[in-house]
Amino acid sequence: MTDINTQQFKGQKPIRRTVITSGSGTYVPLMDDSLCYFELVAGGAAGNRPAGATQIGGGGGGAGGTRERWVRIPIAGFAYIIGAGGVIGGGQGTAGGDSRFGNFVARGGSPSGAPLTGGGVGGAVGNGLSTDAMGAGTPGGAGGAGGGAGQAGQRGGAPGFQQPGSGTGLAAGGAANADGGGGAGGDSTAGIGGTGGRVPSPAAGAATGYGSGGGGGGANGVGAGGDPSAGQGGRLLVWEYGA
Repeated sequence: MTDINTQQFKGQKPIRRTVITSGSGTYVPLMDDSLCYFELVAGGAAGNRPAGATQIGGGGGGAGGTRERWVRIPIAGFAYIIGAGGVIGGGQGTAGGDSRFGNFVARGGSPSGAPLTGGGVGGAVGNGLSTDAMGAGTPGGAGGAGGGAGQAGQRGGAPGFQQPGSGTGLAAGGAANADGGGGAGGDSTAGIGGTGGRVPSPAAGAATGYGSGGGGGGANGVGAGGDPSAGQGGRLLVWEYGA
């Protein structure tokens, strides 16, 4: 696809802009071999609920990765799947779903594994940190780790900071009391992670936008941990310029 000449389209408006935020199907262009630019975001992972009576907060979920590229799409179209956001449970949240457009893939964010207190890893892009002359990929930001006894939860990662510990995200971790606050969810290129929770309140804040990770629940040293929040689903944007 290196023969695509995008210079002729600079300054021109697209003939159609399409936004798809859930489900699966086929994107069909208005004409054969139409030049399109797309942005594909995967789903973010849910945050974790602390396991039982513990003083360590739950980790935040990683955000989904983003893939962007110029492509020519035949009249038969490109199949797409939009990754769903991860859901909360009694302990570990679930991962965000992968998003696919044609043969291009953005990976969903991951929740932290055992222990449930670590931040989840952000979603990768296709075959990794993929960048080329025709487009770029941005991994999702990692979730923040839950705080220990008397410690606030960590911030998550900004887009591109895929591994936990950077603290570069916009959402704050849960505030500390005698027990630890929950870690914040990771940020995607199209959304902000959920804030970490605190016991007795508040619960983890909702992630916003598309592809962002959910916040982790706050710890409770004498009972069940606080509620985490779910990850946000992905999105596909297509700007079509014609043949």
